[in-house]
Amino acid sequence: MSKKIGFSDLIRNFCRVNPKEVESMNNLAYMENRNYLYSLIYSIYNFKGIPATWDLDYLRDVLFQEGHGTIINTSVGIQFFRCGYSGINMHEKPTHVVVSNPVLGQINGTINDDCVLLYCLCVNNAYLNFEPVVQKYALMLAQIDASINVNLINSRIPFVFTGDKETLKSMQAAYDKITEGSPALFMAMDNSEVPVAQTWFNNAKNQFIAQDLYNFKRSIICEFLTRIGVANVNITKKERLITDEADGNNGETNCMISLTLNNINRCFDNARMVFENAYEVAGLKVEYNQEILRGFKNELAKYNQLQ
Repeated sequence: MSKKIGFSDLIRNFCRVNPKEVESMNNLAYMENRNYLYSLIYSIYNFKGIPATWDLDYLRDVLFQEGHGTIINTSVGIQFFRCGYSGINMHEKPTHVVVSNPVLGQINGTINDDCVLLYCLCVNNAYLNFEPVVQKYALMLAQIDASINVNLINSRIPFVFTGDKETLKSMQAAYDKITEGSPALFMAMDNSEVPVAQTWFNNAKNQFIAQDLYNFKRSIICEFLTRIGVANVNITKKERLITDEADGNNGETNCMISLTLNNINRCFDNARMVFENAYEVAGLKVEYNQEILRGFKNELAKYNQLQ
């Protein structure tokens, strides 16, 4: 007969902290880094011409986290919604979409007839999103954060004392007075038999690697920026950066950003044809955030001067 478990005990067991297991994704550090990396992605793309009836935050979440959505004609006008797709044409692309909206209900559409599929990346006829790369780097950053925290805690334990109980009590009392600010301590001892306490000193300075971990964290963020299309300088790679390295990074990132921008803008152009330049889609456009571009270009120029 199985043992019955109360509801409160079940919740407590589910939420307990188990130091023997490493949960890399379902923790606050991972979620915080995931949100941070997505904010970097969102900051790259400057959407223009978004109608007042659309929600730009919703569009970003759906497009970049799920990889695709649809611009579709509804009872409340032309809208952008999360969707699923089905069917196949001669180019092995989908032919229909279905929207399940909590307010408007289910909406069906035919691609390039009364709706358009909006996506940022398509490889092997699969509409890709940024979630895999964000998960990869958010996980790495969360693990580094945990390592930094552990290293900081370990650096706070420089001494270990061993001895008999009476000796340890005396040493503990003396340590408490020292930490409270006493400038001098006077202790009486029996000279015939002086108890000796052994001390192990943990060289915290030699074991303190938090700064190295922080520098490695910066290099991971720079690698992530390269993957999503932001020109950057990995200043932890070398003491001096040469122009060829900077230009190589810049060219690699330009490839990524150009592909994504072209795909989204082609979808916007397609929406203008399908909906005959309706006001909701007439001004739709996405550009690279020039302010971000100028900031990183200035950083590249600054490090090029070091050669």
